[in-house]
Amino acid sequence: MIISSLEELKYIRKEENEIVIGSGTTCHAIEDDESIPYAVRKAASLMGAESLRNLATIGGNICNASPKADLPVPLIMMDAKVTLVSATSSRTLLLDEFITGPKETDLREDELLLEVRIPLPAKPYSHVVVPENRNQKGKCNLKAERIGCTDRQREWCYRRLPECERSIRPESGTECRS
Repeated sequence: MIISSLEELKYIRKEENEIVIGSGTTCHAIEDDESIPYAVRKAASLMGAESLRNLATIGGNICNASPKADLPVPLIMMDAKVTLVSATSSRTLLLDEFITGPKETDLREDELLLEVRIPLPAKPYSHVVVPENRNQKGKCNLKAERIGCTDRQREWCYRRLPECERSIRPESGTECRS
């Protein structure tokens, strides 16, 4: 079903302690909105060419459940939730529970992904990837040991996600950061 013309699904708003993004919101709109956490904006900005980002939506990127998808990793790391609606009901799941495997979700046949809810942390944070180890030239290897969000004292604001780390691949020659 093509739902790209439904303007009701294209929004970004702040509600109490959450950023709420409609499933029809394009990646270009996400990358341009300063209210959205940096890691999500960055992931949206790295999706293909600009012409693709003008068409691709957060809902499509999530519901496709591709292991190569750009947006799910930072969203799962931030404990984002998805709201699913049907003609008779609605439910909210952690994105981590919604995506059940490669190309598999818990979306029922009569449901539509309405929105994504990103909780905002109580204190400022930054995103870190700690490499597993370095090669002899000090360059990153392909596996990350940890990914998460820390505050300035390096206390975890969100959680460590070993299952998502396998999809993180530093660019060739990227210097390691800790």
